[in-house]
Amino acid sequence: MKQLIKIISVLALFFTTFTVAGAQDSTPDQVRVPNNILSGEALGEFAQGSPESGNIMSRGNMFFTNENEHYSSGIWEAQPGSMTIQNQAYAEIAYIVEGSFSINAPGQSAVTYTAGEGVVFPKGWTGTFTVPEGGVKMIYSTYTNGSLPFAQSNDVVLIDRDTVDGRRFADFRPFDPDVSDIVARTHEFYRTEDQKFGVDVWEAQPGEVPFADLGYDEMIYVLEGNMSFINAADGIAQIYSEGKAVVLPKGWSGTGVVSTTGARVLIFWYFHGER
Repeated sequence: MKQLIKIISVLALFFTTFTVAGAQDSTPDQVRVPNNILSGEALGEFAQGSPESGNIMSRGNMFFTNENEHYSSGIWEAQPGSMTIQNQAYAEIAYIVEGSFSINAPGQSAVTYTAGEGVVFPKGWTGTFTVPEGGVKMIYSTYTNGSLPFAQSNDVVLIDRDTVDGRRFADFRPFDPDVSDIVARTHEFYRTEDQKFGVDVWEAQPGEVPFADLGYDEMIYVLEGNMSFINAADGIAQIYSEGKAVVLPKGWSGTGVVSTTGARVLIFWYFHGER
């Protein structure tokens, strides 16, 4: 497992890698994240990861790393403390499930983010990351690619609560109408300069959409409603409700089904190939 530097996934140095996918073949299975990982019950003991940069005690699990090791997804939980980050070597998307954290970039006032919000740290980000009383738990995805330039701005990108909750969306439109009966709306919060890594929120009314040989990896975190994904290879269906997560890896084929209650999800994605 590669070392992830400094913030959030830096402390993956003591993460326990947990493989939830089935045996890999030409048609990979969906990667269901177990409930005891998402709840924190199976994350192990808190430990200090990088004493030279701060005093944060944390634990976590990197439940997916793709074949070229550019993209990873996981969950991270920390107790109160702080650490200093200098020129973070990767881009990172973090969505807070419980608690809060604050960041203080040079020349700027500290800003606190709480559960139901998220932050994108661009490659090269510098500042102080602080976990207050009550701690924090978050899901994250990272993009590590030496050819991606450092961001020109040190500003983070906010995954704001109003949009996540569905209050700042465009109108519903047919989603891939050639093959799907789903009506959906979406908002893109961020993508990297090379167009390979980003995060969206997607809300859909009931329906189905087929997928064939995906050209990207994506972690889907359910905010509201229910979705199920049916593997084309074996017909096995998995249902995901609020607070659950799944990774659809590159090459996956199957059907996504939005339940009768609809669904709203966050999608953390990494695109393979050129765009």
